[in-house]
Parts: sequence; structure tokens; C-alpha cells
Amino acid sequence: MKLLANYIIIIFIIFFCTSTYGQSDFATINIYRPKMTYGSGARHHIIMNGEKICYLKNGGHLEYKIFNSDSITIGIYASAIGSKSKVQKYDVYLEKGKSYYFQTIPKFSKTIMEQIDSPISDKKLNYRHFKMYSDFKDNSILLNTSSNEKSSADKLRELKQLLDDGIITLDDFEKKKEELLNKY
Repeated sequence: MKLLANYIIIIFIIFFCTSTYGQSDFATINIYRPKMTYGSGARHHIIMNGEKICYLKNGGHLEYKIFNSDSITIGIYASAIGSKSKVQKYDVYLEKGKSYYFQTIPKFSKTIMEQIDSPISDKKLNYRHFKMYSDFKDNSILLNTSSNEKSSADKLRELKQLLDDGIITLDDFEKKKEELLNKY
């Protein structure tokens, strides 16, 4: 029940943020940790401007929205079974309205990060390990989603895509959206 309540909060926050802020008000950093066998037991810890944000498990994805800066220092290190690698730091210069994509890569004694041109395919990710955060502190809300099933937000996105593709009508979309929002 608590998980369902979290989804409702996330949906309202998403609708609130998208109606209050335009895409040009923030930059988005996406950090992916593709599924792989080598180094799969280690957690990749993500640090933004000196603040530890989260860790990514194998197949994880972090989406971080940046409202308050035109540059950021991203730190990354791996930890597993009592060991910790050295923090690798990357300075990224940002342009509001743009999205930036990175992937983490385990090496023998460290974890590195490289910039990539586009999002990683869903086949290489595990959306139970999706995390979403922001540097916007005024509302004191950090988003963090993690679940074993599709969230209502994911279902709404799928419905919206079906609507955009002309597969369902606007009435069908509105009915399903209402069902999802009233489900809790």
C-alpha cells in the first residue's frame, strides 16, 4: 500500500513539475549502468557536486534534473564486499533544455564513466532500479522510484504513446488515466 501511495505522489509531482517548469528550465543527466556479468555484484555510487545521490545496481538508470547550475562535477566509485574503488570525477558543462547520457563501465580496480550519444536500450536495463532525482531543493522532494512492477507513471507514458500513435482515442486515454490515478 505504501508503494502505491508513493506512485500517486510521483505522478502528481511529475504533472506539477511539467506544468510549472518548461524543458528549457533544466538540464537532464542520465547515467546508465547496463546489465553485464563482469562486475555485476558491485554497486556504482553516484556523487553530484560532492553530495552522494544514490548507487546504481546492475541494469540501473539514474535521471538527474539540474535547475541551479550550468556545470556539475560527477563522481563515481564502486563498492562490493568490503572494498571501495577510488572516486573518479568528471566535470560536465550543461546547457538547459538538453539531455546528457553517460554509462558506467567497471574496470579491474575502478569504475569509469563515458558519455554516450543516446539512451541505452531497454534490454540492457532493469527498470526496477530506475531512480530519479533533482538538485531543486526548494520543494524538499527528491524522487526515488524502485519497484518490481511498472509504475503508474510508466503506464501513463505507454498510454500517451498509444494515443500519439493513433492506436487509442483521447476518450480511451482519459478513461485509463483516470483508472490509474483513482486506483489508489
